[in-house]
Amino acid sequence: MHPVGIVSVLVAAVAGATNYPPYQVPSFDLNTITTDGQHALVRALETSGIVAVRGIPDFEATRLAYLHTATNCAASAHDLDQLLKKELVDGTQRRTFSMNMQGLNDQVAERCPAFAIAHARYASTIDTATAQFAKTLDGINKDLTSDLLAPIVQEGLHLDHFHAYAKPAVTTTNAPHHRLSLELHADAGLMIVFAKSHFFTETTNGKLEQATEDKAGGLVIELDGSLVRPTLKDDELYFMAGEGLQHWGQFGHKFHPVVHGMVMPADVHGLPEVVRAFAGRMLLLPAQTIMRNTGVTFGEYTKATTRHLKSEASSGEESVMSLACPVGRVLRASDSSCTLSIWSPGPGSTATKEECMRQCNIWGHADEAQLCLDMKC
Repeated sequence: MHPVGIVSVLVAAVAGATNYPPYQVPSFDLNTITTDGQHALVRALETSGIVAVRGIPDFEATRLAYLHTATNCAASAHDLDQLLKKELVDGTQRRTFSMNMQGLNDQVAERCPAFAIAHARYASTIDTATAQFAKTLDGINKDLTSDLLAPIVQEGLHLDHFHAYAKPAVTTTNAPHHRLSLELHADAGLMIVFAKSHFFTETTNGKLEQATEDKAGGLVIELDGSLVRPTLKDDELYFMAGEGLQHWGQFGHKFHPVVHGMVMPADVHGLPEVVRAFAGRMLLLPAQTIMRNTGVTFGEYTKATTRHLKSEASSGEESVMSLACPVGRVLRASDSSCTLSIWSPGPGSTATKEECMRQCNIWGHADEAQLCLDMKC
């Protein structure tokens, strides 16, 4: 891998972004954490929903190597079927690699061997850090009837994803101006574990160079009803609570799902295109775990969701995607992995399961929500 140089380019955020006040994310060293520190960790997750973990060996270098090689792969192997593409509301182009716990797809690894090596090392680092994080939370949990997080971290069907965001000078979207490139949402999973994003530019000889960016790295979160910009660091790993911690099990704490979005840098005229590289892991349940809110195992739930999406595919991509993400508050690692609620006819209902699934997953305002109830699903 070529060394990553520094380009003196200040990445300017889109209009309005500089108005978001900075937020210092509570940071913890789990290697030396005290009992008071454990309580502070839980309090932070119950209030803001986001914490940082520091003291991870060689994390800064591991993170940069991963984001650099992944960005290189997304740029050089753009014809791979495994590289998913999406245009966001403001015209930002997103390219995504999505990986399960078995690692990179063989075709991706063959085309991008440096990325494969970096991914294995980065994933191993995340494995160790999340296991230590779960053990720390379990150690302070006094509710003996609650679900432990450590077995979930060990056995869950987690999803790694890498996103490369770029905002071309001329966008194809006809949408009006948006302050946020990625609209506000809360993750559907248990947690998203992520590093600070990194900005690159491509030089005329095709090499990636670092771009100097604002310390928030594009992320904005909702805190006490207002949007703030977390100050993120290169050598820290971040844990952000999702809605699954509230609905999928009983974990002994009232963790706060974080509503968040992303600001993509504005065009910098006369300079190379800026790419924002982001890597995250969505923590999910093990296949055999029974979900508290559905009464079925997580494996059955994901299979039912997949079957329903496939059965709808013949009606066209647009209808499938509108059904799959009804209210826009689900962060997807790819356009084909969206979480649905499982609905079926209740006592006295004349609707079919398919009708319940469609109506109760697409409502966006009160009238349609009431129709779901009227159908007795």
